[in-house]
Amino acid sequence: MQQEQPERKDVKIEPIFTEAHQWGEELLRELDAIVEELALRLPDVSFRIEDRYGVLVRGRRADGSEDLPPALWPAEPITAQRRTFGVLRTAKALAPHQRSGLTEPLLRLALNLTELLAWAETEAERRGEKIQRLLQSGLTQEVQQLLQLCGLFDTGPFVLVSMDLKDHRAPFQHMDVLRKFMLAHIWGYRTKFDFLAYRPNGLTGIFVSRDPDNWSRQGKALYESWQNYRPDLGLLIVVSSTPSLSDLSVTLKETELLLRFAARSELRGVIPPLFHRRISRVLAQLSPEALHTLVEDTLGPLLLPEHSHLLETLRMYLFLGQGTSQTADALFIHRNTLMYRLRQIEQILGVQLRRIEDVSAIWTALQAAELLAMTE
Repeated sequence: MQQEQPERKDVKIEPIFTEAHQWGEELLRELDAIVEELALRLPDVSFRIEDRYGVLVRGRRADGSEDLPPALWPAEPITAQRRTFGVLRTAKALAPHQRSGLTEPLLRLALNLTELLAWAETEAERRGEKIQRLLQSGLTQEVQQLLQLCGLFDTGPFVLVSMDLKDHRAPFQHMDVLRKFMLAHIWGYRTKFDFLAYRPNGLTGIFVSRDPDNWSRQGKALYESWQNYRPDLGLLIVVSSTPSLSDLSVTLKETELLLRFAARSELRGVIPPLFHRRISRVLAQLSPEALHTLVEDTLGPLLLPEHSHLLETLRMYLFLGQGTSQTADALFIHRNTLMYRLRQIEQILGVQLRRIEDVSAIWTALQAAELLAMTE
């Protein structure tokens, strides 16, 4: 029966993906048609359409000077049923007759933007389901086909940009706002919809790229945009890379480890991916009992409740690349206090934190502890 499942499912899956793709294309064609209509009504006016999150949706440049930067252009709200879905910015103030002529196209634009974002959410949910299948079943032929139908082919390497609200206790609608905000910013209402997938507490983007540093810079820009939009809600972003689809499942699990550690450690912003891929793969093959033994043998005394502050200091110190100033700042302690704690750790464990073999053993044990925490 297992061999027959892919054939049976292919017949059902293909029309679903085709219809979804066509729906998105139709909405984008309608968007462009509305832009053309606005251009006809405002032939001598440069304008920009921005969504509710400040993302540039479309724009049109007319002949003539534009004295002000776009951010200072007069704004006409795009509304429907007393809700605002974006703004139309014009390079100069509109005359009353021009403004009155925009009522109907702006109403259609509001509905179009609503439908476009709903379509993008559906696509992200669909891709999130495929990622869950990958994590549960591995890269089977069926899963690979499903990923391809969503636009993810084995033409790596890939860069992953995963994000999560810092406080998992935030109401569900906060996570919903994060997802919509990031969908709009990353997708940008383009014809091509990137592989953006919802995950339990946020979303993950998977992009064909050999340049994780570029995406780290983009991650920082996304983080700053979010801080400007919702400074009350912390955000975590992890940028990682994987060479092929066959390695994707492991990278996704490593990313979850980093997000969990960063959230527990009260970190925010773009988090450097420091889990060593090969070590994680080896640890993932060990039984829980073997992992417990590794953790106890390496970190034993620090696992006592009275040394919890030292264990957290050690985690942060290694997580931040043994940078003393960065670690002290992250822990909100004086640098001298940090140095005292590090000496205590060395004495308790009988190690030297400047000796690579000691640091490697400790870092491996910390990763093992994180893996155990995921199974609890």
